[in-house]
Amino acid sequence: MDSPTSGQVAPLSPTWYRSALIIALILFALQILATLVMYPFLPNNVASHWNIYGKVDAYSPKLVYVIILPAISVGIGIFLYFLMRLVAVLDPKSRYRRNPNLTSEQIMRQRRLGLNILKYMLIGLQLLFLGIQIVLLLLALFRVGNPAA
Repeated sequence: MDSPTSGQVAPLSPTWYRSALIIALILFALQILATLVMYPFLPNNVASHWNIYGKVDAYSPKLVYVIILPAISVGIGIFLYFLMRLVAVLDPKSRYRRNPNLTSEQIMRQRRLGLNILKYMLIGLQLLFLGIQIVLLLLALFRVGNPAA
């Protein structure tokens, strides 16, 4: 697949990140689905910030409340996607020219390791934002900290 020949580093397949992208998109779709399902049941103003003592000290309109995390999630997802694309097309040997003892196989192994870290970061961050969104929606749904509760 990516076997180096005669000291040259073979390029990575353009589909190496497709599975991570599909998983990240599914997690994002679940985040949007959870938001859409719970949105009609949320109060108009929801608690959006708690102080160090656990008391609510800020409120937000429910529209802002449900848009912030998905927007951050999309922004980070797009950034990591383009970072993965950029790393995939960079010349992998340019970083290692100062160390002639590295073989092409070692260079590709290090490159794949870096790209796998980016893939798992993409999936992990999408999963984290999904979890945070669900917890915050449940807190708002049960009107934790809401004076109208």
